[in-house]
Amino acid sequence: MKIKDITQTVILCGAILFIPLLALSYYLYLSVGLSGVDLIEKSLTAASGFFGGVSTLTAAYVAMILFNDWKDVQRHEIAKQALIALIKLKTHIDNNYFEANYHLDSYFLKEQTPQISNQYVEDRLNSAKNSQQQKEEYKKQLKELLVLLYEKIDIYEAVSGSTLIKEEDRAFNFPSFAYYISNMYTCASNGDLEDIETHQKLAPSTKRKFETTYYNYLLQKLKRKVNLQ
Repeated sequence: MKIKDITQTVILCGAILFIPLLALSYYLYLSVGLSGVDLIEKSLTAASGFFGGVSTLTAAYVAMILFNDWKDVQRHEIAKQALIALIKLKTHIDNNYFEANYHLDSYFLKEQTPQISNQYVEDRLNSAKNSQQQKEEYKKQLKELLVLLYEKIDIYEAVSGSTLIKEEDRAFNFPSFAYYISNMYTCASNGDLEDIETHQKLAPSTKRKFETTYYNYLLQKLKRKVNLQ
């Protein structure tokens, strides 16, 4: 029921009950010996007091509804901000995962596609060996996005009373795949073929573990909170 409907209903009920209450008060005060102006005044005071009490309770109830609505809006906004921070982090991780993997693939271009030009292979290898700057830029933005996400999650957890990421997971388990991408850049820069093959074998499973264990859970949890509003 809307607040307007609740208020109108209470006012209507109060108005309907006012006359019977006035009559009851009049009878009770009459029975104790009051008469004349005193009788009417006491009866009106008693009936008005009841009506005022009901109005006060109604106002308190309406205030409670408004406060709960405000809290729901705040929880919705907090969940939305955490969701946006999570998606920004995942986008940054995905973009650099494919970029780092692109550099690693450069070392096997000639083997995979013999007809490819030597110049193209050389350009790709030079780009891979000089990817340290990309790595540093990736790490810098990664740190900022992790801090932002944890801040939003801290607020969400404080308001909702539930835990999204355990404290012990924040330092290593949750961002482990993100840090693994940094190692992929380093591997591409060093050009050790054995290390490159190892990283390429482990990268997909590491990515999949991050997504199934953390990202998908957080995404669905926050989306439900946002969509419920």
